[in-house]
Amino acid sequence: MVARQKDWTSEGKSAPRSLANKPPIRVLYLIDAMRMGGAERITVALLRHLDRSRITPIICTLNKKDESPLVEQLGVKRYDLEAKRLLDPNAFRRLIEIIRQERIDVIHAQLQDATIFAAAAKRFTRVPVVVTRHLIDDDRKNWRRRMRNRLEQFTIHQSVEKMITVSDAAKYNYLEKTNLPHHRIETIYNGIHLDNFKPADNKNTVRQSLHLPHDKPIVTMVGVMRPGKGHAVCIEAARRVPETRFLLVGDGELRPELEQQAQGLEDRIHFLGQRMDIPDILSASDIFVLPSDMEALPTVLIEAGASGLPSIASHVGGIPEIIQDGETGVIIPPRDPDALASAIKDLIHNPEKANRMGQQAYRHVHERFDLFQQVTATLNLYERLIN
Repeated sequence: MVARQKDWTSEGKSAPRSLANKPPIRVLYLIDAMRMGGAERITVALLRHLDRSRITPIICTLNKKDESPLVEQLGVKRYDLEAKRLLDPNAFRRLIEIIRQERIDVIHAQLQDATIFAAAAKRFTRVPVVVTRHLIDDDRKNWRRRMRNRLEQFTIHQSVEKMITVSDAAKYNYLEKTNLPHHRIETIYNGIHLDNFKPADNKNTVRQSLHLPHDKPIVTMVGVMRPGKGHAVCIEAARRVPETRFLLVGDGELRPELEQQAQGLEDRIHFLGQRMDIPDILSASDIFVLPSDMEALPTVLIEAGASGLPSIASHVGGIPEIIQDGETGVIIPPRDPDALASAIKDLIHNPEKANRMGQQAYRHVHERFDLFQQVTATLNLYERLIN
């Protein structure tokens, strides 16, 4: 088990003398909105575990559109800019006022619009900007998206001191597409609070509380129902594995289309919608799947490993940095329901193999993806930046 950084404030203790002599760094976390996406969940987890003797975090959203229950978990001062569009002048003026009023030392932007806002704000405030890039590739479905992508790349190159990528795959993908100097990009793996996830002592007890069947293998997928996540592949695989029950956790624009695709499979596929009890659902499951087209570093795979589950996921992006093929799970080609179904059947019919992979996955994520490792690396980056 990796040694964790002490959270002095949560234990009601004073900071060590070497830290107490320095005022906390005041960081403004700027994010598009508090939806239920991976970037938002990671930001909330980070905010809750920052050492308050070293940092004073404040969060600022561009708007309150489609807010999720994550808002209730923030636990820090929050502002909302009520932006009506990209670089809304009223919202931008408000951002400048907040930066000056709160005496911000570092702006840490998450997601595309927040990155553009933060980079523009630096031109007026000279406050250094850090951005976290959660994606490995940009949405280029229309000309507006392509223009936004180019604007984001330009602002990063001109005004951002450090870019954090969540995987080496995301880092090298971005370097190949841009001329950003190598030293301005740093990989910091997303971590999770491992204590929140654990293998179930008795799966049947958890299943009973969730009204799930006791006598069928349960395969779970967690993700926003949007293009590229692979839900359609999961549904097609479910047709080929009738002895299982599939739980699709999440919501999004594709849900009506996916429910239409799953007609006739209502006894095998359960759409659970947006949930806040992901740890319980994972502990009740036997296998986790994520047949995405592209991922930078999917946190749900880390959560599955911490729950002692073997995972089956596509060989894309940063997924091989989480799953050790044949050891902690199975890597399959993307967009291949036959390969997904075959891997599920193999693990169902070889429970000892599945159990061994789950145990290995548990050990692997505890060694590599502890939230306190992410917190420590991020705090160290802030301190290097302002010094």
